[in-house]
Amino acid sequence: MKTILLTGASGFIGKNFVDKYKEKYFFFLLLKKNLKKSRVLKKNKNIRYIFFKKNKEIPNLVSGLKINYFINLATYHTNENDTKSLEKIIDSNISFPTMVLGSINKKNLNKVITIGSMHEHCQNKKFSPKNIYASSKGALSCFVHFYKEKFKSINFYNLKFYETYSRNDKRKKIIPTLVKNFRNGKITKILSPKLLLNFIHIDDVAKAMDIIIKKKIKSGNYLIKSKNYTNIVKLINQFNRNSKKKIKFKVFNTSCTNITYRITPLPLWRQTRYIEKDLKKIFYEKN
Repeated sequence: MKTILLTGASGFIGKNFVDKYKEKYFFFLLLKKNLKKSRVLKKNKNIRYIFFKKNKEIPNLVSGLKINYFINLATYHTNENDTKSLEKIIDSNISFPTMVLGSINKKNLNKVITIGSMHEHCQNKKFSPKNIYASSKGALSCFVHFYKEKFKSINFYNLKFYETYSRNDKRKKIIPTLVKNFRNGKITKILSPKLLLNFIHIDDVAKAMDIIIKKKIKSGNYLIKSKNYTNIVKLINQFNRNSKKKIKFKVFNTSCTNITYRITPLPLWRQTRYIEKDLKKIFYEKN
């Protein structure tokens, strides 16, 4: 059975990916010791938890493992650009994954997968970060590039996408916010009537990473995206037309820019889930 060292297993993408493929791969999950138990997946014969307190412990913990694939999903996301956020961003998004990658025994390592951000491409440029978070994603790519040049036999992939969603999403994103306010009878603020978002179901994200693992794909930056950009106001109105209980919302006229920077689509990947078809189920089914 192929082995995966995965960081960020307690996050939205990580938990869903491991849960979906825990019978197909053996996972080494590198996690902080102070992590809440509720955020850790249940025990499984194909999962081994590796806990650490400080980054300096990482080399001793991972250097002896036989790893076929390293997937970095660890991230600290914020739209703030203040100095309080800076330390957390640098540690989680740059220092931690770079130390893990540098500590892995490269003998059995075949592929490395990192996750970028489309917010690196504001103004539809090759690199024009929206905030410090997006800057950190670009910085990590530079550090990873060092290892890419040093270890020619290893394939490196940077996967990018826009908005993700699923029924079990608890993040402070637009869909879970709409669901939470809908159930509590509260009003959701929509920034603009022209707000367009590109939604990918978490199952399709997990499928993309699985494709990278098992298929022969050239190293590089790849994008997965929905065929259509979704207008949020139209999506809400569509839901309200077919539901007795309505979503309460207020639309503002804040200017917004949609990022359409062109990145090579991930070969062999096809979208299977669509927000327009999933929305009612997300609102009414219990998690």
